Amino acid sequence: MTAIAIITARGGSKRIPRKNVRPFLGKPIIAYSIAAALNSGLFDEVMVSTDDEEIAELSRKLGANVPFMRSAKNSDDFATTKDVLIEVLDEYRRRGAEFEIGCCIYPTAPFVTAEKLRTAFARLEKSGADTVLPIVRFSFPILRSFRREGDNVSYIWPIFAPRRSQDMQPAYHDAGQFYFFRPSVLFDTDEVITGNTVGIEMSPLEVQDLDEEDDWSLAELKFAHVFRRKSVAAAENNNNRIVLGAAQFGMDYGISNRIGRVDDKKVKEIMRIASVSGIADIDTAQSYGDSEKVLGKIGIEDWNVYTKLPEIPDEILADGKAVRKWMRLRVRESMVDLRSDALSGLMLHHPYQLSLDGGAAIFETLVELRERGLVKKVGVSIYGPKDLNSIPASMTFDFVQGPLNVLDMRLAKSGWLSRLAKSGCTFFARSVFLQGLLLMSPAERPRKFDRWSEVWRTWEEYLRETGITAVQACLRHSFSVPHVGKIIVGITSAAELKEVIDSLGGYLPPLPAGLAIEDERLLEPTNWQYL
Repeated sequence: MTAIAIITARGGSKRIPRKNVRPFLGKPIIAYSIAAALNSGLFDEVMVSTDDEEIAELSRKLGANVPFMRSAKNSDDFATTKDVLIEVLDEYRRRGAEFEIGCCIYPTAPFVTAEKLRTAFARLEKSGADTVLPIVRFSFPILRSFRREGDNVSYIWPIFAPRRSQDMQPAYHDAGQFYFFRPSVLFDTDEVITGNTVGIEMSPLEVQDLDEEDDWSLAELKFAHVFRRKSVAAAENNNNRIVLGAAQFGMDYGISNRIGRVDDKKVKEIMRIASVSGIADIDTAQSYGDSEKVLGKIGIEDWNVYTKLPEIPDEILADGKAVRKWMRLRVRESMVDLRSDALSGLMLHHPYQLSLDGGAAIFETLVELRERGLVKKVGVSIYGPKDLNSIPASMTFDFVQGPLNVLDMRLAKSGWLSRLAKSGCTFFARSVFLQGLLLMSPAERPRKFDRWSEVWRTWEEYLRETGITAVQACLRHSFSVPHVGKIIVGITSAAELKEVIDSLGGYLPPLPAGLAIEDERLLEPTNWQYL
């Protein structure tokens, strides 16, 4: 189903001049609408309809398309939103593109979120409505409203004056944020609000018209209040989505790691703080040095441990019986080291082997281990979309672990995250700090990465302008990506863990357009040795 988001942003606002690009709590207000549309993952096209070159340039920088400018006819004070939508859809049709679903998003709607857009879209699909829009209840019965003539006031509808407020039917108005519609219905009826319109009620705390200066101040107060409340809730909910990465518990791991292998005493303290904070998952592997033995020594009774099998020797791949024996032995070794009689999750570290001659035996053994109760869930650890593309479609897994960060959005853009979610497979995001490379200052970063100087300039400028830390940006971005189940974070000290926990709740300003790249030389650390 093809869908377009149309953000209507003319340059000639009168009561609040240039309001569509005015800073709202530090960011141009139109940035909130563009970010919500892009982050929702709903739209084939996110465009801004404007007559203003400054708005057009800013919109493109924020990641939206401005394929053409709005006509003068639909840029004056008398043009309606409906006129603008029809003009945009007609122009796309002329260029050979038609859409089954449209969404009009206002440029001064900071309370619009990707989640609200997804909720409304789902309601449109489920209800079969022509239009779905957010509405808000009038705070006082409008049938008891007054007219004013000079200093005198009188009831507009005196018949309702004796009525109690609680006895009167509630009335609602458009929240002024966005609405989904069906372009075919718009062209057929010349109406946006038809007799088949569904409303989604919003809290008054998340609705504010922006027509006067007082409105702007009130909106910022509301936004700050709602933001603080949601930040606390998000932080509490996200703690149990954190998975401790245990590579540093058993070896010197990570390009930014200045500590080396974490000593056992510090590991114990990290695990204690994590447990108290609601974190209950640990990711390890047989190839992570002594990691499994360290965890077993400390004790994992209250933990969910996910581990990985090393690469299966080539010489036994063609022998199904030998493959099964080898895998069972490796699992038994992990259980001995972890001092556990079952694993929460078992992954293949090298899933490309599933497409080879012994692939069927590998998968069958994983399923057998799960059926015997030795392993609760089975999965694969991947480097990118190509790994998933190579796995036979008949082989399905409980979870997949793969890279995702502000630079690496390949799994999301390829559609794989959505496909995994639809199949009931949980995605574990790793490399959210890109082995710490995203946390390093220009002076600390190895010179071999200078070939991506434009990427680093964009990243550092974003952090400087927004005032948030790299840790905050990396974590909040990963948690905001749809279909991410859990996030693996490598920790080398209690202080690092506390910083991670403190960084979870908070607002993430829209990331710069073009920050995410496709260059595997940078995105896959296994390639760094060749730089």
